[in-house]
Amino acid sequence: MRLLDVSSAVARRAVRSGAPVFIPINPIEYHGPHLSLHNDSWISRGMMHDLYSRMLSEHPEWEWLEFADLECGVQPVPGPGSRGVPFDVMRRLVLDVCRSVAELGAKRVVLMTFHGSPLHGIALEHGVKALRRWGVHAVAPFNIMLRKLLDAPGSVFSDAYDVLGSSSERDIMQAAFQSDFHGGFLETSVALHYASSTVDSCFEKLPPCPAVLPDRGLELAATIARKAGRSDLARELHIGAYGQGWYALRPFPGYTGNPSLATAEAGKAFARTFVELAWKDVLSALHGRPSALVPLGWWFEYASMGGKLSLPRVGLDDVFVHAPMVSEAAHELT
Repeated sequence: MRLLDVSSAVARRAVRSGAPVFIPINPIEYHGPHLSLHNDSWISRGMMHDLYSRMLSEHPEWEWLEFADLECGVQPVPGPGSRGVPFDVMRRLVLDVCRSVAELGAKRVVLMTFHGSPLHGIALEHGVKALRRWGVHAVAPFNIMLRKLLDAPGSVFSDAYDVLGSSSERDIMQAAFQSDFHGGFLETSVALHYASSTVDSCFEKLPPCPAVLPDRGLELAATIARKAGRSDLARELHIGAYGQGWYALRPFPGYTGNPSLATAEAGKAFARTFVELAWKDVLSALHGRPSALVPLGWWFEYASMGGKLSLPRVGLDDVFVHAPMVSEAAHELT
């Protein structure tokens, strides 16, 4: 049931049944020339349905309840059409939608995204905490997924990478899966699985993302954290160093990894792993037993002074964008 499309009386009756209300919260964001601006929303909706299907084994009485996507996010990747909001605005918007669903009478809420910006995840976590203060069981599954993936070996996605067959390229990609975080083999495959009609066939001709030189300052910070025994923080800083280096690429590709190798079969395997990583923790949180896991980059809200420090600027002229010109422009990225 789409709760915004039925009468208030019907919506109130539905949420008070105790079934979880799924609220997708995703930016309008550029993912390279081959994916849609709504890509995170499409994937979120697919994963919401998969999580719901897993939980039905425990709660067959739960009806499907869904809010419309909030369609906003913090720090979207730059490119034509991307639309972001400042962190403080995002936090207020998330709190507003959480207040709205709580006033409607919801007893359980799932805030779903597929946008990996640390500040975006933190904004959702503020919503989760507010809902819990108001007596509503709530959870943000992607925060759980990302936290578990931080500690996971490359083999966690072995089913997806097996699609590539046996090769040195496969082994390299699998070992470095944490650096394939936007519009690459992983995300393009998941998009092909959940929303193939939104994926342009030009992905098959895109060159791999060029080699990235990680940010030296963040790499130094990661080394210091590792020596201090803060291995989790060190891994987060290492990922951040790669991300900063990726933003420095010119032309800026707008994607990581190698999207040309993506397949729907691999996407199905990726999606299955994401859901399996989180569904038990999600169900536990919806019964008032939330996981102790903290969002990836929880410290970034403070390090960025509440989101006031922005990512490196990438101008539109710096972005590799034109799908019809892929074959002509590909050499610029190699």
